Amino acid sequence: MRRWGDAAFVSARHVSEHPELWLPGALAWIAGAGWIPFIAAVVRPPTVAELTFLGAGIITSGSWPWNAVAIGGATFGIALLAFGLVAAGNATLLALLSRRRPSDLDLVRLLAVGAVVALPIAVAVPVLLVSLVEVVPGEFNAADSPGGPVLRSIARVAPLLAVAGGIVILATSLAMVAGALAVHGRLGPMVSIRAA
Repeated sequence: MRRWGDAAFVSARHVSEHPELWLPGALAWIAGAGWIPFIAAVVRPPTVAELTFLGAGIITSGSWPWNAVAIGGATFGIALLAFGLVAAGNATLLALLSRRRPSDLDLVRLLAVGAVVALPIAVAVPVLLVSLVEVVPGEFNAADSPGGPVLRSIARVAPLLAVAGGIVILATSLAMVAGALAVHGRLGPMVSIRAA
C-alpha cells in the first residue's frame, strides 16, 4: 500500500509541475474523489429534522414512489457521467505523460475499469433502494417512536447496508486489479512518473 501512496504523491507532484496536465488532472481528481472534501468543506450536513421534512415531503407526495425512482435515476446518471469524466481525464493524463495523443482505446480501457467498479455497486444500490422504498413510509408514519424516522429506517436496512459496504470493498479491490491490468499494457507513463 505504501508503494501506491508514494506513486500517487509523485504523480500529483509531477502533474503540479506541468501546466499542460493541470486540466485533465483536475478533471480526473474532482470527478473521482475530489468532490468528497469539496462537499465536506462547503456543504453543511443536513440535520435530522431537515432530513425528516425532506423525506416526509417525498413520501407524502402524490407521485410516490415515482419521485424516488426519478431521484435514483438522476443519481445514476450523475454517477455515469462521473465515471466517464474520470476515464477521460485519466486517459488524457496517461497519454500526455507518454507524450502522445489520447486514443479511444485508452478511454475504453479506463471505462472498463469504471465498469468493473460500477457493476457490483449497480446491483447492490437498487436492492438497497427498493428495501428503503418499502421501509421508509412506515417509519415516517410511525407515531411517537424513539430515534427519529431516519435512524429507524437505517436500522431496519442495516444488514443490507453491511452487504452493500462489503460489495463496495470488493468492487474497489476489483478496480485495483482492473486498473493494474488496464495500465499494464501502457507501462511507460508509470515508469516516467517514477523517474520524474
